[in-house]
Amino acid sequence: MKRGMVRNLQKYNIKWLWIFGAPYIWALSVGLLLQFYIYPVWFSGTYWGHGLTQGDWVYFHEMAIQFAETAKVTGFNFKLVPLELSPVYLLGTAYYITDIYEPWVLLPFNALVHALSCVCLIIILQRLKFSSLSACVAILVFFAVPTASVLYSQVHRDGLVFLSFYLFVVFILDQFLKEKKRFTSYLTLFLSIVLVLIFRTYLLNFYSICIVGLALYLAVHLKTKEALKRSVCLLLISLVLLFVGQKIGHIGALHQSRGVPAGTVLPSRAVAHQQEETEFCQPENSFDRFFPEIVRRQLCNIQIIRLRSVANFPESRDKAYYEMQAYTDLRVDTPSYALGNIPILLRLAYVEPIVFLSKKENWTMFHYFSILETGLNLLFLSIALFYMITRSKWPILVPLLIASFFLLVLAASTVNMATFYRLRFGYISLGGVIGCAACVSLMQEFFIKRQKIE
Repeated sequence: MKRGMVRNLQKYNIKWLWIFGAPYIWALSVGLLLQFYIYPVWFSGTYWGHGLTQGDWVYFHEMAIQFAETAKVTGFNFKLVPLELSPVYLLGTAYYITDIYEPWVLLPFNALVHALSCVCLIIILQRLKFSSLSACVAILVFFAVPTASVLYSQVHRDGLVFLSFYLFVVFILDQFLKEKKRFTSYLTLFLSIVLVLIFRTYLLNFYSICIVGLALYLAVHLKTKEALKRSVCLLLISLVLLFVGQKIGHIGALHQSRGVPAGTVLPSRAVAHQQEETEFCQPENSFDRFFPEIVRRQLCNIQIIRLRSVANFPESRDKAYYEMQAYTDLRVDTPSYALGNIPILLRLAYVEPIVFLSKKENWTMFHYFSILETGLNLLFLSIALFYMITRSKWPILVPLLIASFFLLVLAASTVNMATFYRLRFGYISLGGVIGCAACVSLMQEFFIKRQKIE
């Protein structure tokens, strides 16, 4: 009996080793190939050097070199870089430790993050009762598409933000489906919160909103003592997250308004622009006043992000960035505006990058890949909805709703369509992965029925 248990444990470990190892080897190999051959040779027009294409990652690379050089003189200190530039910490630390000032030193770490995201997606699909075959085929939609290569071949925080999001979805599904492994579930939430606190703090408030929604569902729908206990626990967690998010946001604002401490490496493209807020963020009617101040403040913050994105990058300063801006006059600063513009935001979230990019005269490989990937994700999303309705697999709706919610937040706060396309990848891919798993499951059902008939 003990031998059987050991054998089963070994099989289980080998399975997860393959699930983790295959995406890791793929991401590392493709990342090296892209940096050392494909970008310099095939994309020489947009190639900047050192394995990087034109983009924010060039700026992070330059800042990371300054970080590492300054750290050698003054000692390692997180205050050397402004709070909002967390990717610089990663690359700068790698430069500082290895003394190699080339972005490829971060590729093993990027591959690790990407592989862990794939593991999380497999766990999500398992929670939704998809077969192992369906799950393994489905994650190809995430790790083998061209946009994914940006996550592990360039320098930014998006991969870590997506990993945080997938961990959060695993936690929500565990609570929704009443999984018994509570310690593992709350550990998953803790890791998710730590990542989002470091790399994209403003999302913490939206995590707490999702937890409040889950708590209300457990309390209202299940109506058991156990469900009430869990809902109270979740509400307490959401309050703590809101408090922490507000505190850190306030500290970040003070950091920016009071100036940067002496010895700080200042960003070369930073713009000290204070946007007028008087004409925005004022309640328009009694409907707006019905919402708590914290909700109205969050919507106002999103509007300010939009305004500053437009003001900081005029055509005279950065023509390429300016030409990628869209819907710059869209208002989301009050509940009435935000709710009224949900149809526009949904179109932005799921379809608009294709429409916007299709209007460009000079098409590149990026445009073709964008249309192909978005069309594929929308196709798989429709299959996921069909599968959910026809097979009564209603738990599928939970991750789809969470992903849609975060896509709406992203669409409301981003004016640059190229940046938006990259930032939304992890969220829209969740629907694509679930849809691909549903497609494989439908094909399995078809072939099983065909075999029975024969």
